[in-house]
Amino acid sequence: MQTVLEEITQKTGIPANSLQIEQTQAQTWSDGCLGLAQPDEFCTQALVSGWRIVVSDGEQTWVYRTDRAGQNIRPETPNP
Repeated sequence: MQTVLEEITQKTGIPANSLQIEQTQAQTWSDGCLGLAQPDEFCTQALVSGWRIVVSDGEQTWVYRTDRAGQNIRPETPNP
């Protein structure tokens, strides 16, 4: 989950200590793209255990999907 905070910090410049994890929920994603494949992206067709993570800085909210290890991280919606 720390990796998600680091990614948001890198993309927005908001310090990680200003971000708060609002919610974590264990999920099983439908494929290796965590159910968020791009139009011409190939994804492994295997179930992937992971997390849905909601992060906020009090003004903005980000929702990310990860695999269990936190190596595959994808925003549910494009970041502004």
